[in-house]
Amino acid sequence: MQFLRIVIVFVLALGGSVRAADWPQWRGPHGNGIADDKNLPDRWTATQNVAWKASLSGLGVSSPIVFGDRVFVTSQIGTGVRRPGSHPRLAQGAAAATAGERALGSPRDAAADGRTFFAVEAFNRADGGRVWQYRVEAAGPLPGVHDKPRKLFSCFV
Repeated sequence: MQFLRIVIVFVLALGGSVRAADWPQWRGPHGNGIADDKNLPDRWTATQNVAWKASLSGLGVSSPIVFGDRVFVTSQIGTGVRRPGSHPRLAQGAAAATAGERALGSPRDAAADGRTFFAVEAFNRADGGRVWQYRVEAAGPLPGVHDKPRKLFSCFV
């Protein structure tokens, strides 16, 4: 979730006082991680160059999507039952990582016991107010939705 907050802060910092272009996919409009806007902040802290912060419904594991006056995010919610082979040390964070392990990689538990657990949320781009939230706890996988949270935006945006 901390990673997603950092990404949201980065995307919002791109807006600055001038409205930045849309950020419609992971790594930006051209998929290369480079913004078209000029004179963007090159550093920020917890307070410097931060337009707003928002609490997410769950563990954020996807890139924020900025489109028009909205910022869209997905997050993994619920606990479910861990699927065989999922990474048991994920919740322990970076301190638990050892060579070759991905302690903070994308979790693989958005689908458990044949159920899908995630939220899609929209925030106001200007002030960070939550516009809407859609929580999904569906039986079975959703059509066109990959069971890995990082793939969800291709289905919703």
